[in-house]
Amino acid sequence: MASKTTTTTTRTRQRATLAEIGRLSKVSPTVVSQVLSGRKGTSRYSDETAKRVKQIAKRLHYRPGLASKFVRQGRTQILGIAIPSIIEAYVARLLPACIEAASDLGFQLLVNQAVLTSDDYDERISKLLDANVDGLIFFGKPSFFESELHKELIATRQPVVCVEHDVVGSEIDFIGIDETNCSRLAVEHLKKLGHQRIGFLYEQESQIPAAHDRRVAFENAIEQAKLPVLSDAYIQTSHNLLPNVDAVISKLTDPDEAITAVVVRGHKRARWLYDHLVKSNFRIPKNLSIIDMTAHDYAAEAFKFNSVRTPLEAMGKQAVELLVARINNPERPAQRVLCAGELKPGHTVHQIHHVGDVGMA
Repeated sequence: MASKTTTTTTRTRQRATLAEIGRLSKVSPTVVSQVLSGRKGTSRYSDETAKRVKQIAKRLHYRPGLASKFVRQGRTQILGIAIPSIIEAYVARLLPACIEAASDLGFQLLVNQAVLTSDDYDERISKLLDANVDGLIFFGKPSFFESELHKELIATRQPVVCVEHDVVGSEIDFIGIDETNCSRLAVEHLKKLGHQRIGFLYEQESQIPAAHDRRVAFENAIEQAKLPVLSDAYIQTSHNLLPNVDAVISKLTDPDEAITAVVVRGHKRARWLYDHLVKSNFRIPKNLSIIDMTAHDYAAEAFKFNSVRTPLEAMGKQAVELLVARINNPERPAQRVLCAGELKPGHTVHQIHHVGDVGMA
């Protein structure tokens, strides 16, 4: 019995060329290039010729090659961004704003993603640079500013914008959160509702470069509001949150401290605290009010934390605008832009009618 022979056909994409369009249009490739690019040159051609060239180019699905465009303009018109992969809000809100802003300014956005604290994050930045992007947006971390990659960016004067976790004195453009503004909004809101003794739950200062500045901003807001500084109620938690749950709960619920409210950094941390307090038979907000300083958007959720929300859309838009401004003017001094937070209502803060009335609605 004869065996059946199967023939596999591989389809190879054929890109239309200027020479092919010129041959079919009966003009030179130089004329085709001038017609399709819209640039004026030495060659003269009629409107009828231009129309014919465009029709043939459209029929052949012609697209200009990126390499030739790069050689001609000195730019790829592509920006790169390396996004931290475990922070959903950056992907859901900041990234779309970056894409829209880049498009409005005539650029495409090439996206890469990795865990910020991993070595792979630096590798993703390198991959974007290998793609000859005109500029780069990345998120800061302590190890990056000590790396060879950072030295390369400075030495080559690559246009870059760092988002969050600034390094004082850096030669790189920076856009981040106005921590002073966010802390003031949270503390003033709680004070107006009668809260006097306020705790602070935030990131480990050894893990997050901006955590120290966030704690200082909060403490300054407390002092400006003329409220007591409760240093023992400023509690750091690690990324995984689990090891010190009992210590955190006991400090915030100690009757001798009489803490009536806590400001929490981040949705995951606020949710963790809320869940453990409820398990410990604390009623939120009656026994303890919580206000979340966060990038999370509670708008679509039935249960909302009172929050000071990070304006990620504005940060994304301004990061792209700052980067394009650097591309167009490489000599200007580095800029540092801080975005103010937005106070949002929710279900986790209540009013204390009189001093000492902890637990009253």
